[in-house]
Amino acid sequence: MTEKRTAMISLGLEASLPIPSYTGKKSAKLILGKGIPRNDRAVMEVMIATSVLEGIAKQHQLTIKNIQSNNPNDPPDVRFEIDSIGYGIELTELTLPNRLEINSIIRRLKDSILSQLPIGDVTKDWVVSVSLDTDNANKVRGRGLEKQIAETLKTFFSSDDIKTDRTHVLTLPNNRGKLAVYQADLSDEPGIQQRNEPLIVFSALNVTMYPDEDIPKMVEKALKGKFLIRSNELLWLLVWSEHMALTSFDNEILEAIKQYSTAHPHSFANIIYISLFNNTWYSLAFIRQPPPQQP
Repeated sequence: MTEKRTAMISLGLEASLPIPSYTGKKSAKLILGKGIPRNDRAVMEVMIATSVLEGIAKQHQLTIKNIQSNNPNDPPDVRFEIDSIGYGIELTELTLPNRLEINSIIRRLKDSILSQLPIGDVTKDWVVSVSLDTDNANKVRGRGLEKQIAETLKTFFSSDDIKTDRTHVLTLPNNRGKLAVYQADLSDEPGIQQRNEPLIVFSALNVTMYPDEDIPKMVEKALKGKFLIRSNELLWLLVWSEHMALTSFDNEILEAIKQYSTAHPHSFANIIYISLFNNTWYSLAFIRQPPPQQP
């Protein structure tokens, strides 16, 4: 019988990006939706690769240099050197089915919400994390959520006594979700179009997972295209996730990566899985299955 699990997402909405944090110390903060510049793929790939490589260098006392994007000449996505030997890294994200963050509906929701807000000093340097009651975009579409979210935020921003040293949790009408509103320095935030507008990010309040079914499918989707790469250079594969709902399933994810990598040939000398919200990474160097030689 397939096991059913629900991963509840807490409303702290702040997690640690490992740069590096492999001693258990939190040396940098990742605001949900803010720390990963998804609108600039090259910058995003270098940032994530650097977070892992710095941790590996610290743990194994290695000297890693010249971490740089190989875009647009990928693969590989990122190049680096260990003891003057060149390596390459391909990156692939592990995503949930119907994940809101990658659905076009989010762009429409954000634009509609912002158009209804009084953009100005009152909204400057505020992060609004919208946690909906579902992560299924098909169920979100057409529910009129943008008006409810905008009205809730207008009421909040019109208050005469807003505390700036805490996270404010606001409940949407009919318990359709919650808003966590808190201040942060957004001066270098690529996710906003105007300096005074708030950063709006989306997640789901709960996600139902069937690990035996969903996780192997997610892993196959993430790895299948990368495993078609054929190269004689030293390549690593970095599988990454930043979704809080996946933090309960590290063991299942690792097992699925091992099984898929054992059953399918690939060119990677090292496969690494990193959970940005768990602050942990796992190296699976022993699972390499070299592709057959071309005749």
